[in-house]
Formats: sequence, structure tokens, C-alpha cells
Amino acid sequence: MKKLIAAALAACLLLSGCGVIGFAEDGLNRLLGYEDDDTDAFAPDGEPAQRTSAPMPDEPIEDFITASLLRLDAEISVFAYRISTDEVGDLFFGVLGEHPELFFVLPDVNWSYFEGSYVTTIEPTYSYGDPDDARRDIEALMLAVERAAGEIGEYDTDAETVAAVNDWLCLNAEYDRTLSHPTAFDLLVLGTGTCEAYTAAFGLLMNRYGIRWRRVESTAMNHAWNQVRVGGEWLHVDVTWNDPVPDREGRALQTFLMLDDDEIASGDNPHYDWTA
Repeated sequence: MKKLIAAALAACLLLSGCGVIGFAEDGLNRLLGYEDDDTDAFAPDGEPAQRTSAPMPDEPIEDFITASLLRLDAEISVFAYRISTDEVGDLFFGVLGEHPELFFVLPDVNWSYFEGSYVTTIEPTYSYGDPDDARRDIEALMLAVERAAGEIGEYDTDAETVAAVNDWLCLNAEYDRTLSHPTAFDLLVLGTGTCEAYTAAFGLLMNRYGIRWRRVESTAMNHAWNQVRVGGEWLHVDVTWNDPVPDREGRALQTFLMLDDDEIASGDNPHYDWTA
């Protein structure tokens, strides 16, 4: 058995169009699959148990990995999916990019494989030393998403929904000028975050509403924002720049809302040199 250790990859990885994960309304246990199973992914002393997830028949591998990570599984068995060592890194980091609710998964991962064969297991690394703390914060984020959706409401069109989500985030969050809160958890639970947090929180709410999105970044600008698929085209949404700094209570801008490439690259505050 050989083990390949992947170096930490930061947010510069390509994060493309995102899928949707549903959130259980009756608590974290059902979401994480513990309702009828008292198996714990961690041993009593708080260390990860030697537990391996096994895929369900016909379950897409992205969904399987996402569910395994939400359960905080120590090992994820993927041999049945016939994933090569050349594919596993992009697959794993693609899942992290598409699912901002996985804020607790670090961009360090090990995987095991047999010589000349496929990857057998993926071994993720979690940011929490105490699994109870992780589950508490995962549950808090899921509840925050449902609370936000309840306040945002339902709309007839994707364009209306995107605008409503932009406005809600601007009205309920404040830009973190300490640059120490980069996750969806920070923005939706703590109420503050960097551009990374705004981007992740917006993406998570797009997942909630079933709207395709992707992350956009510009190294030259040291900035990140979103694109959404609306009306058959990819349009830019920069919630961070739509939220006034310093924060103004009751004020939400729509200056950078659903702009095409030419529109966001022009004006008084143009965006430039981005990748999506």
C-alpha cells in the first residue's frame, strides 16, 4: 500500500459550477446520518476512529464524499468508484469548492492506493480537535442557512432570488476589516467575514435555492466574488462590494449585481484579471 500526500491547496484552485446539497430541517443528526446509527467517527478520547465510509449503490461520488465529510469520517472508501491518483485531488478539492458548508475540512488530504490500481481510501484532515465542537458549529451553520432562507423568502425567478440573497447578506453581515473570518460559518453565524466569507455564504445560499454558481477570484485584486447562471449566461455578483464599508445599517447596494464580463470590467471600480 502506498500513500500519496497532497500538499495544501488554497483557494486558488479552480472551483467550477456548483451542485446542490439539501439541508435537513429536523436537525443535524438526520443530515449526518446518525439518527439510526450510534457509530461515532471519533473515539471516546476525541481522536478520529478507524472508520471507513462505504458508498451506496449508484450514489454519485461527489455526494458520497460530501456526506462522508459532514459525518467527519476518518476514512472515505472510494475504491468502488475507480478513481485514479491523477483524478482524486481535483475531485476532492472540487467538492470542497462546491460546498462551503465543509468549512471545517482543511485543504490537506492523504489518500491510499495499490500499485497499478485505483485509490482505495481518502483520509481528510479536520480543523477541529474536538468533534463535538465541529458538530455544534456544523449544526449552527445549517440552522443559519435555514433562518436566512426563511427571511429571504421564495421568488418566481432566479434573478429575483439572487437579488434578494445579495440584499439579505448586505443587511445582515459586516465586512471583517481584521481579515480573520474567511468562511461561510463566520459570515452566517458570526455576522462578519472577508470577501472569501461573502463568496462562500452567497454560494451556500445559492445551493439552498438550487441556483448554479461558481467562485471567481483575481489574484491581482486580492479579491473573490461569485458568478451565477441566470438567463443562460454567467453573471457576476460581488456581495462584498455591495455591502458598504463601514457598515451602514439598512443599506444594501446592487452596484455589482448580475453584471456580464464587460460591465464588471468597466466603471469607477472595475474588476480585472479574474479566473472562474
